[in-house]
Amino acid sequence: MRLKYQIFLTLLCASAVLIATMFAISNWSFSRGFLEYVNQNEIDRLNPIVERLEYNYEQAGNWDWVVKEDLQALSPKRNRTPRQRGPGEPRRSPPLVLADAQKKALVGKISRRATMQWIELKRDEQLVGHLGFPKNIRVDRRFDQLFAQKQTKSFAWTALAMIVLSALLSIPLASRIVRPILGVNKAVSEISGGNYAHRIDAKRRDELGDLANNINTLGKTLEQNQHARQRWIAEISHELRTPLAVLRGEVEAVQDGVRKMDKDAVDSLHGEVLSLGRLIDDLHTLSMSDVGALSYEMKAINASQFVTEFVRANKKKLDEQGITLVLSELDVSAPIQGDEQRLEQLFTNLLQNTCRYTDAGGTLQVTLESENIENTHYLTIHWQDSSPGVEASAIPQLFDPLFRTDGSRNRELGGSGLGLAIAKRIVDAHDGFIDASGSKLGGLHIRISLPMSTKRT
Repeated sequence: MRLKYQIFLTLLCASAVLIATMFAISNWSFSRGFLEYVNQNEIDRLNPIVERLEYNYEQAGNWDWVVKEDLQALSPKRNRTPRQRGPGEPRRSPPLVLADAQKKALVGKISRRATMQWIELKRDEQLVGHLGFPKNIRVDRRFDQLFAQKQTKSFAWTALAMIVLSALLSIPLASRIVRPILGVNKAVSEISGGNYAHRIDAKRRDELGDLANNINTLGKTLEQNQHARQRWIAEISHELRTPLAVLRGEVEAVQDGVRKMDKDAVDSLHGEVLSLGRLIDDLHTLSMSDVGALSYEMKAINASQFVTEFVRANKKKLDEQGITLVLSELDVSAPIQGDEQRLEQLFTNLLQNTCRYTDAGGTLQVTLESENIENTHYLTIHWQDSSPGVEASAIPQLFDPLFRTDGSRNRELGGSGLGLAIAKRIVDAHDGFIDASGSKLGGLHIRISLPMSTKRT
């Protein structure tokens, strides 16, 4: 059964049960109230007898004067003839019982099978006796019965009309509930079929609106991933084509006799092979990191000491490029849980980036400090080099795979555009943060924050 009809039947059944319950309660409440009304009416009819009994008791001072005939004679006289009697009036009054203050019968007999209705008799606000009659437990008079039956029928017809009205209202309500679900179902079908650009008009401010927004977000994400995958394939093809084209050209030059097969030619071919190998290794490392297959052997490391020793050990590479090192060490220990091999790869990528792009005579400034971010202690490494810099619009994309700026930091200097992307994957695996901004030295400022396993000492 389709959801629309399930919702319709659910709403209709719920309404029917509720209306039937209301009918039963209303009918019971009316019957009970009407019966109380009938009993109260009987009490009001006996008020003249009550007044006469109280008056006679006041005159005599006791109940010795009471006899059965006198009690019945006190009943109110009816002026109607039998033909004038209404169809709903009883032919005789209910049997009356006169009892003393302790409800001991003086005249009449107290029925044990019936519930007695007692009316208090008082003299000067003092209880002197009771006048009782069997309390009605059902409506006996024909007129009262007809009235009660008429009211019950009215309740029944009203309940039936409400059920019909509920059915008529449930049809558009079920359609309104199902309509956005049909839209979501269509969107899921379109997205599963590869149409990631399909969107739902999500104007509702309820759970269905949230679902529609989530479907739109899913479609947008899949669309972006599709474009990224296509761009990734195109860029990898381009990156692999360049060194292969150079390598092919040199091999063909040797084959055609344009270039001799000497040591210089072999060294040139070897350099191109190494360049191609580094690119393939970087691509493999990045792909393994994306699928979570890149292994990490975490252990306690003094991160400040590790960074300091790494920078000092590679100072010779900076000197060869004419770059001056300025190191500001941290004077306290900074223990972290990290993988030494991956961290060394991280800082090697940063060092290669600096050596490749920083102008000769420039500066690399490495500063270590401890920070408290959201009640967690971090070791923060500031890696800043001098000009040339990166345009502000390109900085957010620096950690994207194969991204390179169009300025002086480009592929002509030998970069594959994967170093910073791999660096970000390594930092993320250590639960840290990495970002980039313009350096005060005129180049690029890379900031890395790694969480410390204990508070700094």
